[in-house]
Amino acid sequence: MRVTDHTPEAFRELLDDLGLSQNAAARFLDVGDSRARRWASGKEDIPAYVWILFAVMRENGVSPDEARNLAGFPAYPEPG
Repeated sequence: MRVTDHTPEAFRELLDDLGLSQNAAARFLDVGDSRARRWASGKEDIPAYVWILFAVMRENGVSPDEARNLAGFPAYPEPG
């Protein structure tokens, strides 16, 4: 599914499709939790690299853990 609307709502839908919370997305992208919250609320523009990465992941069925593995990073441990 192509991303055609670069809105906070579309961003939240993309996160949902990838099974990511806003905090998990921040950790995945190595940015602060507050930044992901600002993106999701529309208080800050979402960078193109985020749209591109998440759209490609969704289109190709690549989970965040699989993406980390492909890039040579270990999967995150389960929160607990």
